Amino acid sequence: MKKSFASKFWAATTLLAFSAVISGLSCIPTNAATASNANLISQGKSLTSQFGCTGCHGSDLKGKMGPSITASGILKTYNKTTFERAMNVGLNPKGGPLQPPMPTFHMPKPKADAVYAYLKSIK
Repeated sequence: MKKSFASKFWAATTLLAFSAVISGLSCIPTNAATASNANLISQGKSLTSQFGCTGCHGSDLKGKMGPSITASGILKTYNKTTFERAMNVGLNPKGGPLQPPMPTFHMPKPKADAVYAYLKSIK
């Protein structure tokens, strides 16, 4: 039995659409991942208040007595590892000491990750 042009066209179009949907799924963040990141950012915001960051870096963390510690400020020179080291050991990304009066906090990794996520979220 010979297939008509319309049935061949419909089959090809359906296959292309299905392929596009399947290949695009890996690019879409899951609701769980988005919610998890939102929770991490929220926890980080709370921790910046608990640790007193706003006292020196301002209520918006964009600088006061201390520098801006947002994604567009000094944080752009840090990654998660160097940020955690700064919080716990007091060293900047190049390995030198942080500028006084910046304290060390001995912050566990999960808390450092939350604060880092929050600071990275501030534009």
